[in-house]
Amino acid sequence: MVEHSRAFEKEVSERPEFFFPLIEKIIIEKKVDTYYMVQGINGLIKANYNVAKTYSVYLSLLNYQLDTDEHIIYSIWNSDYFIKNNYLTKVLITFLVSQALYGKDDVKDDEQNPLQRAINTIRGAAIDRLARIDDIRFEKQIFDTLNKIIEDENVYYLKATIAIHCAYLLNINPDKAFDLFVKLNKLDERLIKESMWSADYFANQYFDQMGFFFETAIKRKDLADKNKSLAIILAKGWLNNKVDSEKYLFALLRKSNKAKAAIIDVAIHPKNIFKDNGLDTKCVQLFNLYLNNTDKEIVFAYSRIFLRTEPKDFESLFSLLKKYSKSKVFKISPAYFCQYIMKCSKQNTYKCSELISDFDKLMPTDISRSTHYDSEPIQVILSLYNTLGGSQQDNIIKEKCMNMFDKMLQIPHLRNAANKAIELVDK
Repeated sequence: MVEHSRAFEKEVSERPEFFFPLIEKIIIEKKVDTYYMVQGINGLIKANYNVAKTYSVYLSLLNYQLDTDEHIIYSIWNSDYFIKNNYLTKVLITFLVSQALYGKDDVKDDEQNPLQRAINTIRGAAIDRLARIDDIRFEKQIFDTLNKIIEDENVYYLKATIAIHCAYLLNINPDKAFDLFVKLNKLDERLIKESMWSADYFANQYFDQMGFFFETAIKRKDLADKNKSLAIILAKGWLNNKVDSEKYLFALLRKSNKAKAAIIDVAIHPKNIFKDNGLDTKCVQLFNLYLNNTDKEIVFAYSRIFLRTEPKDFESLFSLLKKYSKSKVFKISPAYFCQYIMKCSKQNTYKCSELISDFDKLMPTDISRSTHYDSEPIQVILSLYNTLGGSQQDNIIKEKCMNMFDKMLQIPHLRNAANKAIELVDK
C-alpha cells in the first residue's frame, strides 16, 4: 500500500494537471486509503502546482478524519507550501494550533538536537510552523498558543523550537515577540543556546534589555560553544554604541578564543569598517587586538578574511594591511594574504612592495594544518618583480625584491617552494 501510494505521488508530481481531478474525487468520495490522498497532495506540492487548487484538496483532507500519526505529520509538513506562498487561512492556523497544543508527543526528549527531534514529531512540527509565521492576522492565536506552551510545557525540544525561531515573530508584534523571548530564557537558562539566532535580531531593538541574557551566556560553561555567536552580537552592539555592550563584549573576549576569532570578521566587514571619513576607529581597534596571538582559531580567522577582501579596498585598508604584514598571525599563515597581494600588485605595485619586509621571518609550515602555505610568498616576490619596469624607483624595488628572495632561499621550507613558484610565474 505504502509503496503504491508513493508511486502515485511520483506520477502526480510529473503530471499534476492530469491527476488533480482524481485527487479531488478520492478525497471527496473517501473510498480510497488515506495514504493515496496524502501522497497525491505531496505530488502536487512537489510539482509546485497552483496554490489555490492545491489548498482546496488540502483543506478537504484536513476536514477528513486523518487516521494515522504519519498522515497528520505529513499534513503539517505540507503546510510549508502555503506558508511559503502566503496562502494562510483560519482553518490552517487552527489545525496547526490544535496539533501544537494537543497533538501526540514523542516519548523521548532531546536536548542535544531539539529541532531535529521537533520537526519529526507532531507537536514539534506544528510549533515549528507557528513560530515562523509572520502574518499579523493570526497574531492572537499564535502568541496565545506559544505562550501557553512556554508556561505549561516541560518537554525541552518543544520549547527549544520556539526559542530557535521566535525572531520571526518580530514581523507580527515586536514587543510581544521580545516578551516571549525573555520569558523563554528566564524560565529555562538552557534555552539560551537555542536562542542565539533570534537574539541577534532582538539585539537590534532591545539590546539594553538583554543584560540577563548576555550575563548568563557569558557565565555558563555549557554555553561555550555559542561564544562565537554571542561575540558577534556583542561586537555589533559595541560598534553601534549600545548600552553596556563594551562591558559584556570584553568580559567575553577575556575568557574565550572562539569569541576573539569571531570578532575579526565583524571588524573587517565592509558595512562596519568603512566610514565617509576613513576607517571606523572601533573596527580598527578590534582588528588590531589579536594580531600577535598564536591560537589556531584566531590565526585562521585573520587569514581567511583575505579570501573575501576586495582589491578595490586595498588603498582604504592599506594601514591595516601594513600592520598585518608584520604580525605573528601573518607569519604563521601567510597564504591567503599573499594571494590577495598578488591580486592587487598590478594596480598598487609600490605599496604592495611595502608589505614584504617580513617575508623572511615566516614560520615553518605544516601540511596537516589549516595554516599551511606553499609557494605563495615566493610567488608574491616574483610577481612584484615581473610587474616592475625600468624606472629608478622600479629598480630600487626590484633590488628589494631580489634581496628578499635571496633571504627566503636561505630558509629550507621556502627554498623547496621556489622552483614551483618560478614555474607558475613563467606560465
